[in-house]
Amino acid sequence: MKIIYLSLITLLLFSNICFAADFASVDDVKLDLDEFIEVDCILVFGHDLSKVERTSLKFLDTIYPDIATVESINATDYNISINKIPILIGGPNQNELTQEILDKMVNITERELSFGILLFGTDNEGKKYVIFSDKAGLENVKKNLERSPLAKIIPIKFIPAAATGIGISLMWLWKFLFKFFYRAFRLTASSKIMRYVKKKKFKNEYKGFKFKGVRIKYREWFSILGAAAIFALASAYSFYSKDFKTLVYVSFFVNCIIYAIRHITRLVMDKRYSHHTEYVFWIWGGLITIISGWLGNTFCLAGYTLSESETKKGAKISYNINLWSFLASIIFLIINFVFPSKFMQMAVILCMSLAVIQMMPFKPFSGKNIYKWNLKKWYFTAIPMFMVYFLVSIWV
Repeated sequence: MKIIYLSLITLLLFSNICFAADFASVDDVKLDLDEFIEVDCILVFGHDLSKVERTSLKFLDTIYPDIATVESINATDYNISINKIPILIGGPNQNELTQEILDKMVNITERELSFGILLFGTDNEGKKYVIFSDKAGLENVKKNLERSPLAKIIPIKFIPAAATGIGISLMWLWKFLFKFFYRAFRLTASSKIMRYVKKKKFKNEYKGFKFKGVRIKYREWFSILGAAAIFALASAYSFYSKDFKTLVYVSFFVNCIIYAIRHITRLVMDKRYSHHTEYVFWIWGGLITIISGWLGNTFCLAGYTLSESETKKGAKISYNINLWSFLASIIFLIINFVFPSKFMQMAVILCMSLAVIQMMPFKPFSGKNIYKWNLKKWYFTAIPMFMVYFLVSIWV
């Protein structure tokens, strides 16, 4: 099983490296910038520059010695009406003005430097802009918390935590809400409709085939694909992207790979331990996934695993898969520091979310059975998972 996860990491890393570009030479950069770097320009610094981005100043000093005399200000003090050409130091995650400028630019040229990335171009009115960023500052997706409905009632920095808390509350309440609405709906709905909304029960019969003893069920893989699509859409919505469609495609591609790897692993382990499980689509979970993504932090899953019987084998299988998913998310996180890309970030988000949510100690998640099976393992695994998730997805 470890080989499967190593293959997943290799595949996503290869997808990331395929987009790498050659570094531009100093002469090429100077030729590009001669049209932009003039006496009448202004340096605009972000609030949280990295050492790599500060290196861009030394780079400018080298090719333009007169840059030392140019006026410099913080991004918060910049007024868009200033006629001077702004040289922005810091990507969207380090300079709050950079994303605003990127949204305005229509003719953008990108040059990859040895220490980061250079962007320059104009807006619709012909005004010129120059941006220096490290790869993390430019390539890392940024949560678009300003468009969350919670932004109207609470400070933006608390939105991810609030969205996660609402998601957890709705997941925990689902069984009570389900019973209430099920009884109310049963009074008016036909029996045919009720078959689709009633509580899921494990079914031994299925349409599909076996491959080397592993059950391949058509309905199960439709559920897996649907759950991957919903999480991809919700997580993409909660992040900012100039090209939202591309972010959705990237998220869906990564989700499909990780979901497939995770569930193939489960099916192989089912065969090994003579266990029988099936992944089913969860309508209520899908709604919570969309709602939490809309609120600012995607925290739910649109499906869960039914088991033929709650056994120690089933709990052990779930525990191992959750643990491997979490370790994979840490590896993706480390890779993203070196080779930042949307591929890696979406992989981190999904793997960590899958592990953390599935370790929740209440139904319909596997954490309930793991908690019963081995309390110590649950505490020593789940608590660190929750803490890392908080640091990576909510606090940062």
